[in-house]
Amino acid sequence: MIATEISPRDLFYSLIDKPKLVYVQDMGDLRGTYDINQDLISISVKEEDFENFWSTVYHEYFHKLFFHYQLQHNYLLDDADEEPFGEIVCEMGAAYICEQTGIYDKTMDHHIKYITGWLSVLRNPFLLMEIVTVVLAMVENLFQKNLCWMDLPPEVFALVYEKMDG
Repeated sequence: MIATEISPRDLFYSLIDKPKLVYVQDMGDLRGTYDINQDLISISVKEEDFENFWSTVYHEYFHKLFFHYQLQHNYLLDDADEEPFGEIVCEMGAAYICEQTGIYDKTMDHHIKYITGWLSVLRNPFLLMEIVTVVLAMVENLFQKNLCWMDLPPEVFALVYEKMDG
């Protein structure tokens, strides 16, 4: 692990290509969204606590990174697995950032529930190693460091490993 001494807020504002960030009064059941066309993260004002707010911001930020990753690598997925693949990638990326900024203990339960939910609808289990590969590539690019699967939060990687093994 390469835990940093930077807060989630300071890390976000240090990003060179950070999207705009706005608060939205009524998003229904959504916690946040990323708009590719406007390069805009919208966060529900219902996100009251610091840790879950930043966890959601980073999940949405990984949607931006994943969109660009797909463009750069001509990445095409089966329609049935496209949404679960992207959501798992983004949540694993957010979990990694939360771990590195010291808030993972307070967001871990959400990450586990969210990833477990999307793993249940992923049709092609052979995509699981590809998911880990994509997350690591995006995080490596973000932090300019070489990583391996053991650098991911162990509870999050265990979910993927269990699904691959099962």
